[in-house]
Amino acid sequence: MEMNHELQNLLQRTIKEYIHPAAEILDIKTTPIHLGTQAVHLMRHHVQFKVPDQISSISLVSKQAARIEQRVLTWLYSQKANVPFSLSSWSVSDHLEAEERSLLCIEDVDYQTDYTNLDIGLLQKREIKALSHIHILNFGQKKSTILAARDRHSLY
Repeated sequence: MEMNHELQNLLQRTIKEYIHPAAEILDIKTTPIHLGTQAVHLMRHHVQFKVPDQISSISLVSKQAARIEQRVLTWLYSQKANVPFSLSSWSVSDHLEAEERSLLCIEDVDYQTDYTNLDIGLLQKREIKALSHIHILNFGQKKSTILAARDRHSLY
């Protein structure tokens, strides 16, 4: 499968941002994932990369995502919420509306999940804890407060 330059660049930027600034991609194997809940094409990328004196790999997912989704993921990640890291192809200078879509690369936290062997009770407890963390940090926040904090921390 041929990869476009925008996607390859975003995968490289994501690895440099979240794994290691000197990381260089050696190989990318891309496979499609079923359509997401909003009927967007999801692609899984198994990326092999080299950091000084070590070869490693990671799985990342890419999709076209609305700007609001990208902003929420970035905001929650900055709060240490239990969400995957992500990076988008838009920049702060892009004046996209909340519904407009651009390319998003997300840490693939699901690729090694064995769905035949899930502990549903433990999974639900972790989910409650993660959601509680998000609500405690954001309860009562007004949109203007969140946007002001975002601007102070240059998250977007």
